[in-house]
Amino acid sequence: MAVPPYTVVKALAKVWGYMMIFHACRHDISPLVWLGLPIVSYLLFYAILFTGFPPALARGFGSELGVLENAQVVLLLLFLLLGVNMLYAKGPFPHARLRIWLMVLMGGALYTLIEEISWGQHYFGWGTPAWLADLNGQNETNLHNIDTTVFFGVPRALVMELPANILLTAIYVGGLVYPIATKGQRPSWFWPTPVCIPWAVLTACASLPLTIAAWLDHPLRVRHGEMQEFFVYGFLFTYLLSLHCRLRQYSIDA
Repeated sequence: MAVPPYTVVKALAKVWGYMMIFHACRHDISPLVWLGLPIVSYLLFYAILFTGFPPALARGFGSELGVLENAQVVLLLLFLLLGVNMLYAKGPFPHARLRIWLMVLMGGALYTLIEEISWGQHYFGWGTPAWLADLNGQNETNLHNIDTTVFFGVPRALVMELPANILLTAIYVGGLVYPIATKGQRPSWFWPTPVCIPWAVLTACASLPLTIAAWLDHPLRVRHGEMQEFFVYGFLFTYLLSLHCRLRQYSIDA
């Protein structure tokens, strides 16, 4: 059966569009970061979980001091160090609002880092104060596990889950829909570039193997949210690294 010409043209146009997306990445950060790191991390983490090898890493994989948690901390630290470097760089910013946006991102990353390590409790091992232990569901020195109903009866879904869902929506729209829809040809200082696409895809698919393993009655000992958090932080670091790369080029050209 003959294929209608318009079908061939439409298919070629889609292929060309995808080629344009990845062509835009040539002038951005290294593929080792935006493509290699997310894919290798995904495969490596699940290889450890499914095989149980090496045992030393597999046993405490999802614990507070396990591989996954420490990898999250490393990404957040790199994000903050890079942000400080950008703020104190001598080169000009193309927009004053961009500097403000950077400070907002760094403030959010700093708070997230402090909460991830329970304000240092995971590494220094102090006990949780009694008044906080009564409110904290995991007996930790942090805010994100607190029973939020103590704050004027505000439900947890509004205080904790809504901001997380807003961030995930921003990642899917800004890191996946926008660069694909614009084919990477509409650069913006604020919107993510196509290099964030792999991180956005794996953020969406982060817990898929965990769900499949549970269906097969082979549950893995790691929370779905913990796995997704790593790829969220990887997305944010890649976004900032891409912005840093473009700002440096802007400073050279200015």
